[in-house]
Amino acid sequence: MKKLIYLFVLVFLLNTGIFQVKAETTDFSGQTLTIYNVEDYISNGDDDYVDIIANFENEYNVKVNYYTYDTNETMYNQFTLQKEGTYDLVCTSDYMIQKMIKEDLVMPMDDYETNIPNYFKYSSPALRVKLKDTQFSSRRNSSSRT
Repeated sequence: MKKLIYLFVLVFLLNTGIFQVKAETTDFSGQTLTIYNVEDYISNGDDDYVDIIANFENEYNVKVNYYTYDTNETMYNQFTLQKEGTYDLVCTSDYMIQKMIKEDLVMPMDDYETNIPNYFKYSSPALRVKLKDTQFSSRRNSSSRT
């Protein structure tokens, strides 16, 4: 199984309500989400700003392991040294995602409706078309990975 990377920016997911799911249909209690993101990208509560991670943990009763990197190259080197499945979500730039796709380090997420219940409600139609037309999307359809 290849390393799993969701190609969505965490801030978009947290701030647009993508993760807002009715509590009676989905229970995330006790689960852990491990994120690898650019440093200073998500507020940690310093300087009187909102602590996004703490709020997310409290709202969904989950633990978030949040790791940061300073450059894409640092992220790439660290990512390739980790055992498979270390991170649930890696946020990086377009050129690095392209490199990781070419090296078969990325596993696609096939079923957006099931995996992200509010995907169609909050994502832009332009984004959905772009994701559908990418090389990554076409590889997904011919991939034998599970």
